[in-house]
Amino acid sequence: MVVKQCQPFSVVQDEGVKAFVGKLDPTYILPSRNALKIMVEENYKSTKEKTEVPFRRRFNLKKAKWTEYSEGMERALLDVEPTPDNYTMFVQAVKKTACACIPRGCRKEYIAGLTEESLQLLESYETEFGNDPFSDTTSELGDALTESLGRRGGKPGKTL
Repeated sequence: MVVKQCQPFSVVQDEGVKAFVGKLDPTYILPSRNALKIMVEENYKSTKEKTEVPFRRRFNLKKAKWTEYSEGMERALLDVEPTPDNYTMFVQAVKKTACACIPRGCRKEYIAGLTEESLQLLESYETEFGNDPFSDTTSELGDALTESLGRRGGKPGKTL
């Protein structure tokens, strides 16, 4: 009742609730407010552990069809109540809709504007950084790499 109807934990202290539960089952003892809080937290943690899904960076979010995604989510979740019992169903709806509306197959590692020159600078920078991240050579290579990435086809990069 507390979770599904968004009632406060103090509902177990209400005289009306105590009387109602007493009429239903005189032997039942309502948990205290703190005991109820602990039970809800434990239920939440166990549900979350069972249903946690690691989203990997495999979706091309720039080419996503966000209107279709939004409409698909609304259709998928129309009859799903927001309860811990339905969390798995929610995650499945997100996955299914995302796969239908957000293209996949983009590069795992992509650096915008990476040319052959930039790639060589990047490799040199990574090697130097591994040897001594604070050396002058590392700093110079980092500056050259930043400048190279900013020159995409002769056009300056974005200035922040």
